[in-house]
Amino acid sequence: MSRADNKDTKLMEQQSAVMSYLEDLLHEVPETVPDEVPDNVVTVFPRHVRTEEKQQENVQVEAPVQQQAPVTETHSEASAEQQDSLQVQDAPTWAEQEFQCLMFNVVGISLAVPLMKLNGVIPWSDNLTPMPGHSDAFLGLLRHLDKNVKIMDTARVILPAAQMQQVAAEQERIHKIILMDEGRWGLACDDIGEVITLQPNDVRWRSEAGRRPWLAGTISERLCALLDTDALARMLTQGS
Repeated sequence: MSRADNKDTKLMEQQSAVMSYLEDLLHEVPETVPDEVPDNVVTVFPRHVRTEEKQQENVQVEAPVQQQAPVTETHSEASAEQQDSLQVQDAPTWAEQEFQCLMFNVVGISLAVPLMKLNGVIPWSDNLTPMPGHSDAFLGLLRHLDKNVKIMDTARVILPAAQMQQVAAEQERIHKIILMDEGRWGLACDDIGEVITLQPNDVRWRSEAGRRPWLAGTISERLCALLDTDALARMLTQGS
């Protein structure tokens, strides 16, 4: 096999591994809210819908029927708000309203991080101070704005070790560093993408802790994972 063919084979294997990983991420987060609605959530149907249902069933009412009190606008609005809150009940505080995210790429995987949780983006630098005794994901310390920033290889943070065997070395792929947690941590990544605006319902929020504490949810339309920077910072502090 020629060197070019061998390179193409490795690229296909890497792309296959990335797609498999993305599907795994999407399956970890429930696609819809549960079918069962809690007792405290009242579902209100418009009066004309009930009338149409009675006509379809050919129900003949011989005796006068006492009319129900009309549903007030306040009650309808409260019910709608309750149903909306059910769909986004697991969203963090910063995502209860419209919010913006920065897209970035790590070994072919699209990730997003909330803008309000970022402290800047800087170019990759080889001027890192190595720190023995840390995890393989820890690349070293970078002096930035009079602060020692701990630089992590994001690929090694989020990918299983088995998949990292098919990933190129850091110096061949990393070009940017995303600063977070008040500049204490830097996430080394391949490329920076666009800034997108999301509504809370655009994200499939995870409902409980799973295998990936850094995963806040997934953005299905973009095949993208949304990072929980607070949980990620705690995880890095414990395991770096």
